[in-house]
Amino acid sequence: MTAELTKLAGWAAYDLAEHGLAQRYLIQALRMARAAGDAALGAEILAAMSHQATYVGRPGDAVDLARAAQIA
Repeated sequence: MTAELTKLAGWAAYDLAEHGLAQRYLIQALRMARAAGDAALGAEILAAMSHQATYVGRPGDAVDLARAAQIA
């Protein structure tokens, strides 16, 4: 549940164009999801990170994150 709320905080920061903060929240959410053993949530967070990377103009990172989400 904490990972979900942290992911939500990441999306809120993204919506406010606070992309550095959004990235930090999403990374923390990913760590929490992994610690909880929730692979599906981890994949969802990686997909969100891919979306953000696309938006901020980092297509190479976006592809890598999308692939990691698919593997997860």
